[in-house]
Amino acid sequence: MYIKEVSKMNKSAVVVPFVQVSMLFIAHQDEHDETIQHTLRCTDVIGKFGSYLGLAKEKIRILEEGAMIHDVGKFFLSADMLYSPRSLSRDEFTKVKAHPLLGDFDILNKDVKAMKEQHHEYLDGSGYPYGLKGNAINPYAQILTIVDIHDALTYSRSYKKAWTEEDVRSEMTSHRGTRFNAELLDEFYRFLDKQKRTAL
Repeated sequence: MYIKEVSKMNKSAVVVPFVQVSMLFIAHQDEHDETIQHTLRCTDVIGKFGSYLGLAKEKIRILEEGAMIHDVGKFFLSADMLYSPRSLSRDEFTKVKAHPLLGDFDILNKDVKAMKEQHHEYLDGSGYPYGLKGNAINPYAQILTIVDIHDALTYSRSYKKAWTEEDVRSEMTSHRGTRFNAELLDEFYRFLDKQKRTAL
């Protein structure tokens, strides 16, 4: 299943070898299926969002590949800890916050690598692992942050129930211009609204 999903990406790309990603997912599917499903959804949505923004194919490919590997660092953490329904200890949460820096690939361009490392950075500097602010955060990573958080809130996790669409929008827009790029967030919700109209 994972090979089929990953192979939907442009196999001529030299940024992230799709077979390597597929095999990584297969190796961890039993323990980390929750993370893998999240990754596949984010990859699908970010590609469509990139098309909506009118980005060139090469840029959409970068978005998709960055989304595809953004959480591979979680494979290096204990599944019992990651997917526990209980609250994590301070030490455990510190370990989880290191996941953007764990794991790597032989071939990564600077934007894909930045997406992996910076997808939890916020414009106001309150994110991790570097505490970057504003334009110091890679623009591709700023897009992934929005897609990543939206999916994380929308779907149920081992430690939380799925939020309603209204609650997700309220939460994200409350951080418009502080955590999230205001223009990108506005465009993202225009994109989602268009997707819903098209589905009707």
